Amino acid sequence: MQSRLTTPLSRADVEALAARLSDDERARARQFVFDDDRRDYIAAHALLWEMLDAHYPEMRGPFLLQRGSNGKPFIPTSAALPYPPSFNLSHARGLVACGVLQTSAAARNVSVGVDVEVIRAFDHQADIAAEYFSPLERESLAQLPMDSPQWLERFFDVWTLREARGKALGLGLSLPPEDDRSAWTFFQTAPTPDTRLAVAVNAPAANIYYARG
Repeated sequence: MQSRLTTPLSRADVEALAARLSDDERARARQFVFDDDRRDYIAAHALLWEMLDAHYPEMRGPFLLQRGSNGKPFIPTSAALPYPPSFNLSHARGLVACGVLQTSAAARNVSVGVDVEVIRAFDHQADIAAEYFSPLERESLAQLPMDSPQWLERFFDVWTLREARGKALGLGLSLPPEDDRSAWTFFQTAPTPDTRLAVAVNAPAANIYYARG
């Protein structure tokens, strides 16, 4: 699991990172309207390839990413790679993160979800919490003043963990509120004072190693 700040990147840095991407990824990067969003997309996918190259040097060429019906990229199964790794990307303005999970015959259905968010106020946050958060999650928010920085921080603590769990399952925020969390491994950190990062793996006692760049 790695995260990386993107605001220090120069235009030349972004161009160098873009050279590591596939033709499809570069085409998708060109579709972004805003330079910052394009930078973050490129940085996130370059980080993915950096991590894959470190553990799967044979990945390039025959193992280029494919996309499912929902548009989510994945690594296809092949004779040379019967148990391809699970991976997940996330990017907020100025910060990207990537998780890569090695799988095996015994853990072929294990997947990883990653979410990063910038802590900020936006409309209907209380409504989102009321609709999507579990009773225990709502209770943890109710103990704090809604107009306090602590409320916002707690909201994004919950939000990122739910998003990471939903991404691991291929779902959104609409998760079963009472599923067995003992069957999961969670990790959460603050890469910067105004951001939150969460990782979820649908397996107990998974090893999560985090590096911040």
